[in-house]
Amino acid sequence: MPRHNRKKNESSVDITAFFDISKKEIKETVLEVDTELEKKILEFITSSRIITRSKLYDWSKKNRIPPALLYKALQSLLRKKIIKREFSNEHQEIVFKPSGSS
Repeated sequence: MPRHNRKKNESSVDITAFFDISKKEIKETVLEVDTELEKKILEFITSSRIITRSKLYDWSKKNRIPPALLYKALQSLLRKKIIKREFSNEHQEIVFKPSGSS
């Protein structure tokens, strides 16, 4: 049986193709957070002074805020140093509080 030589297609991708990706092609994802949602969460945290993570998640469920959006908003507030996150021995849980309070 004769062997058929395969024609190499120059447009095919080989295993080392990822080395050729330029930095311009790599896109960074930017977390876009709804500022209204941030304000709503901040108001809830400041009204309680200290809020446990479980109470915050319960509140978000009642207000029909998806967990992913809550997480993004919390991360944004933490990054901006508007709120603090710490472990409370009293509550035995992670708590959130405004940055101004001790």
